[in-house]
Amino acid sequence: MYILVPLGLLALIGIPALIIIYIIKPRYQKRNITSTYIWKLSLKYRKRKIPLEWLQKSLLLLIQICVIGLIATVLIQPAVQVSSSEVEKAIILDVSYSMQATNNKETRLDRAIKQLEKDLNSVSDENKLTIILGKEEPTYLVRRESSVSLIKYALTTIEATYEECNFDEAIKLANTVIDENPSTMVYYYTDCQYKNTGYVKVMDFSNNEWNIAITDVQKEFVNGEYIFTAHVGNYNKNANAKLVLSIDDEIIETKNLSLKSNEEIDITFDGLDIFSYNNVRIELLDNNSNPIKDSLESDNIYFEQNYDNVIHEVELVGKTNTFMSSALKANGNVNIFTPKEEKEIVFTDKELYVFDSYVPKQLPDDGTVWFINPTEDIPNLDLVVGNVVTGDFTMSTTNNTNSKFKSLLDYVNPSKIEATQLRVIANTEGFDVLLECNGYPILLVGEYNNAKIVILALNLHYSNLPITMNFVMLIRNMLKYSVNTTTNKGIYNVGEKLTINAKTRTSELFFDNSVIMNSISYKDSMEVELNRPGIFEIKQVLSNGKIIIDKIFVKTPASESNFRYTVDSLAVDKYVNLELGIEGMPGANVFDYSKLTKYFAIALLLLIIVEWGVQYREQY
Repeated sequence: MYILVPLGLLALIGIPALIIIYIIKPRYQKRNITSTYIWKLSLKYRKRKIPLEWLQKSLLLLIQICVIGLIATVLIQPAVQVSSSEVEKAIILDVSYSMQATNNKETRLDRAIKQLEKDLNSVSDENKLTIILGKEEPTYLVRRESSVSLIKYALTTIEATYEECNFDEAIKLANTVIDENPSTMVYYYTDCQYKNTGYVKVMDFSNNEWNIAITDVQKEFVNGEYIFTAHVGNYNKNANAKLVLSIDDEIIETKNLSLKSNEEIDITFDGLDIFSYNNVRIELLDNNSNPIKDSLESDNIYFEQNYDNVIHEVELVGKTNTFMSSALKANGNVNIFTPKEEKEIVFTDKELYVFDSYVPKQLPDDGTVWFINPTEDIPNLDLVVGNVVTGDFTMSTTNNTNSKFKSLLDYVNPSKIEATQLRVIANTEGFDVLLECNGYPILLVGEYNNAKIVILALNLHYSNLPITMNFVMLIRNMLKYSVNTTTNKGIYNVGEKLTINAKTRTSELFFDNSVIMNSISYKDSMEVELNRPGIFEIKQVLSNGKIIIDKIFVKTPASESNFRYTVDSLAVDKYVNLELGIEGMPGANVFDYSKLTKYFAIALLLLIIVEWGVQYREQY
């Protein structure tokens, strides 16, 4: 016999409590009698010994103890192990990317679903079916379902993913079904081979599909040039192919491959004088230089846009070009354009415009704008630029800085910044003041038509700022705030999230030809979940009509490309039911657990009726 709810034994505490009540309860009863003669006569009879007299006196107590014992028995829900006709199935259906491999126009997943349709023949009220979708985050398709029509409909909603199957999490879902019915048989419909499957029955739906793939690419920078090594695997048949390396959309080298079935090799591209690149592409082609038509085509290509090589275009106009130019070059990859005459100043196609002691007649139509020591009112802004004040000034921070701008002062010590000349700026509404001096705003940050504006009201010739590390750090922070790369890296895994950094004055942002942002919903950055492999385009349309295009590459998981992938063990040799305290092999012994609660409840009811009768007799 098994106890399903051990906490029910706490009800037995009522037995010692009942005994204590009987001990402290008065034993006499107050009654009126007509004569003491009858009383004396009763004492005479009481002195006689009656067999089992003690039982007669304690009968009610014994019955009440039995009632408490039965209550405890009902609460613990006793059960016995009996033979069961219920043999449920819990099927983990692998819906990972490799299940999309095709042979004779039929995928592995198609064959697995056909088998599931056959499994419906055994579904009944006693033989329920559970289907778990094996993916990165497994979910139930149906759980302990006996309706054939409902399961048929659910099968039509199955879609393959581009993820790997997280079997460890899927088996946890299957084990919750075993907790409810230990006779449940667990199946795994997949396309991998396993040496040890434990209590799980594995069905392999692969059918010798052919796949040739670039499963990995390593990049090295040696002696000033890049070296690329591609790991290529060929599975299930002999194949000839070309491996083509392209740099910045130009073919650099082609290598002919002749691979045996299930052969894996490393191909190195070396000594090609690749000193820098914007993008690299390595692709498998057939002998006619056409894309290879194997079972999975997304793993026949590798692509990387080099976001470490992004150069930011900067225009620098002013009187302190030496200071500013040195600080900009020390903090990033910048290409600085310095017009020699006013007519050479441009107002487009730059990410950053720096105007030092000069204010143009118009604001640029793209990019971020810095004004250093502006000499007059700035077009389109409500700021009022006043005269110069002189004295001995030391900078300090303000307390009302917007949190998103505080990073501009990282590693900057304002108390070490001194000046003998300041530019007065008034009417700063709409701008955040980061630095001030004696009430004069010094460093201001704001926006105009989605353009970032930074103003430094200092003449660098009259300040110690350019000769201190504070200047380098301040320019670093301002540059980081003002310009950015579209994304932090060029290669991602399926399931990762891509953060897209919008350029200043972006009016529309497209990802994979879908609009994800416009001028109305403008944000500094957007997040996109990457749910399939391939090369994806990020297109930004600026307010001046300029189009910026970047690309990212989402890799196919290497384990999905390897069609001969073999796992030593599923690590499910033993199942433990924590509730019943038993361990073993689910489905090995087809038993169920029949609860006896109802029988003890009937006995409890009958005993309560007897207790009422005994108590009534004693009282009346």
